[in-house]
Amino acid sequence: MNDKVFLIAVELNSMSAIQNFEKVLSSIGEWKKLVGNVYVLKQPFSRMCENVRIHISRDFGKDLRMFIMKTSLDAAWNLDASVDRWLKENI
Repeated sequence: MNDKVFLIAVELNSMSAIQNFEKVLSSIGEWKKLVGNVYVLKQPFSRMCENVRIHISRDFGKDLRMFIMKTSLDAAWNLDASVDRWLKENI
């Protein structure tokens, strides 16, 4: 398993919030949208979940509801082909 990949579930209520969130993710590393407001993020270096949360919170404020988990467990999925390929290469 890759210790540089994180699963992020976030509460986003508008298209502008989604676009801004995705810009923040791009500033942190490479990412893919899994479904809805659930993303995977790969960073060029290992980091703790708390550090990712702090980085995101700087742009969105501390009230943004989110769940972040490092992908260090077994995983299975049934997703879009491009996401499937990305997950196979990065997890």
